[in-house]
Amino acid sequence: MLGGVEVFSVEKVGERYVVRTSDKNYEAKNVVIATGLYQSPKIPPFSAGIPPSVVQLHSMKYKNPSTLPEGAVLVVGTGQSGAQIAQELYQSGRKVYLSIGSAGRVPRRYRGKDISDWFTRIGIFDTKVEELKPFGSGIVGPPIDE
Repeated sequence: MLGGVEVFSVEKVGERYVVRTSDKNYEAKNVVIATGLYQSPKIPPFSAGIPPSVVQLHSMKYKNPSTLPEGAVLVVGTGQSGAQIAQELYQSGRKVYLSIGSAGRVPRRYRGKDISDWFTRIGIFDTKVEELKPFGSGIVGPPIDE
C-alpha cells in the first residue's frame, strides 16, 4: 500500500490506465477509486457470540472472492463498499445474501454517465454540511432557491 503520494490524473490509454502521481507514473489494467468517510469499522457487540468458524471481516479487510472460504456469503450493508463487494462475489459465482438497511441508493450509472458526474453537475458535492436536509426528509442535494 502506498501513502503520502498525490495523484494528478488517471487516464485510459488503449486497454490500460496510466496513473500519474508525485512519486512516479503507474500502469494498470484496472483502477479502483474508493474514498469515503467510514474508515472506522462499526461492528455490533453481538458479533462476539458468532462461532469462530464463521469468518467475519470488515469491508476494509476484504480483498477478493478467492480470499474467503468456499460457500455462500452474507454481505451486511449496502453502502458503496457493500454493494460493490456483493456484486463482485456474485459475479465470481458465489451465492450472495445481502442484508440491507435504510441507506438510500442511487444507480451507479445514469444515461451513460457515472452518477458522480451527475452529482457534480447539479451541485450536490458543493453542499455545505449545515445546508444538508435532515436524514429521512426524502430530499437530497443543495437547497433549491424558491
